[in-house]
Amino acid sequence: MENLVHLGGRLERPVNQILFLRSEINYTHIFMRNGDHYVVATTLKKLEERLADHGFWRINKSELINLTAARIMRNEGTVKFRNHKPMKISRRKKQKLDDVLSAWA
Repeated sequence: MENLVHLGGRLERPVNQILFLRSEINYTHIFMRNGDHYVVATTLKKLEERLADHGFWRINKSELINLTAARIMRNEGTVKFRNHKPMKISRRKKQKLDDVLSAWA
């Protein structure tokens, strides 16, 4: 059985199918591998806590990414997903992300 995570309301989805999450005030947009997109009334902070043990990393104030699904461009300081615009890694998160990725390798 796949590892489901509660995202908000009655919405539960497999963790490995989530690409990234983007906050918009008290709502969070959830982007899935299959192209589905959900909006939930759950803060990104709460979802970050739920996904902490599943390989997700907060790259800036408003975006949380699945490290296994992302193309991380360290030199450019961006993260890329197929069919989505590149996301900027915040200056403060860059070093911590490098440490996390080094530990994974």
